[in-house]
Amino acid sequence: MRHPVGTLRRGHHKTINEHGFGLGLLAAVAIFIAIVTIWLVSRLVPLLRQ
Repeated sequence: MRHPVGTLRRGHHKTINEHGFGLGLLAAVAIFIAIVTIWLVSRLVPLLRQ
């Protein structure tokens, strides 16, 4: 029989690997897309005003 603390640590570590990294990666991709979009808009707006 496993010690409860060991089981909780093992389960917590597994949760971070399966879901935490995925959410972090999703957030990083969303931030990258937002930065690229803002950069493109800032480049295009002066061209459209001419």
